[in-house]
Amino acid sequence: MRARARRVTCFRVADMAVNHQGGALLSTLLLAAALHALAAPALPEQPVLSSSSNETRSNTRLLDEQTEPAPARGIMGRMLGLLDYLKGNGAFLAQGGHRPPRPQPRPVPVRKVATPFRPVRMVDPYNILQYFESKWNTGTPDGIDCNHVIRVGPRGDGGKLVCADAMPSPGQPCRVVSVGLGSDFGFESDLHRHWPHCVIDMYDGTNWGRQYPVFPPYIKFHKENFNAGFAQRLKGGTPISLFKIDCEGCEFTAMEPFISQVCPEQFQVEVHGGGAYAGPSGYAKVDKLMRAFNRTHGVFYKEPNIQFTAGDCVEFAFRRREGACAALRGRG
Repeated sequence: MRARARRVTCFRVADMAVNHQGGALLSTLLLAAALHALAAPALPEQPVLSSSSNETRSNTRLLDEQTEPAPARGIMGRMLGLLDYLKGNGAFLAQGGHRPPRPQPRPVPVRKVATPFRPVRMVDPYNILQYFESKWNTGTPDGIDCNHVIRVGPRGDGGKLVCADAMPSPGQPCRVVSVGLGSDFGFESDLHRHWPHCVIDMYDGTNWGRQYPVFPPYIKFHKENFNAGFAQRLKGGTPISLFKIDCEGCEFTAMEPFISQVCPEQFQVEVHGGGAYAGPSGYAKVDKLMRAFNRTHGVFYKEPNIQFTAGDCVEFAFRRREGACAALRGRG
């Protein structure tokens, strides 16, 4: 009974091999499977029992279930499994064993999100803070070197940076001109402590309506405001070693001719760029003044005044360039 089923299966495999149109590889596999099944030894036949009674038929079914192997455990099971594999992979084997390329997944469309509008930040051409930050810096052609810089006067507003290299040594003529008092001569007092041989002339004709203090003997005070005539009065005699001015705007009216005609060795000035000097007209005044200074002097220090202003008033310290004003001063 099993031999007959095995032969039937073999004939089915052989028939598939002969009639298969998918390719030589699959036909060869099918014929090899059929020959292998026929060459396998057959299991012994089970005796056929008499079916004279219901008990005998039940025992026969029980014996068949116990002795006949399941298809998955014998050669027949392997043959049937091979048939199922060949049926499911016929297209693959027909192409010479190369699987067709798998379809690529469809790309997920990317949703483009519009970026929010951001206004372009425009640079104000008349912003005085940007002007002071980007121009007139040390270490550039606008600047000049000073190896020994010291702070003279208060640590806050009123103190100035002085280039000690440019100050005359003891025994040499030294002349200092200071414009603007504000009831505070702390700068002049500290300057006298460092260079006691210097003669100090101080000018202030208003003092903001306040009472004038009592000045020490080393300060020669003049109750007079700084004006354009100072250049003619002070350009002769002893060269000015240091010129300090803080007069709340008078630098725009009288300082340019003073620097060009008197040409001090160094000068400290607070340039006012805000308030009444804001906008295009004030910007032009500041730029014109700074360019005039830079023709003969270079910046060796600058410091924005953030104690009483928004930084639009800047303390500058200038030193005479080598060779500038040689005819006026009688030296290089």
